[in-house]
Amino acid sequence: MAYFEKNYREDMTLEEAIEMGIKAIHKGSEKKLNPDAIEIAVVDTTEKFHRLSLDESKEHVHKALG
Repeated sequence: MAYFEKNYREDMTLEEAIEMGIKAIHKGSEKKLNPDAIEIAVVDTTEKFHRLSLDESKEHVHKALG
């Protein structure tokens, strides 16, 4: 939770928020993060639920963790 409190900004883009979430999971995990084992979903401002594809999720993981 501290990671979110330190890094959250109200003006974040969706991409920045997703990558912040990935970094938080990575920091809180003792194991190496496996991009194939992560599922990402978002709820937009219209409250519509959208699950990202595996390729989209992998792309975000690679952007977030390098």
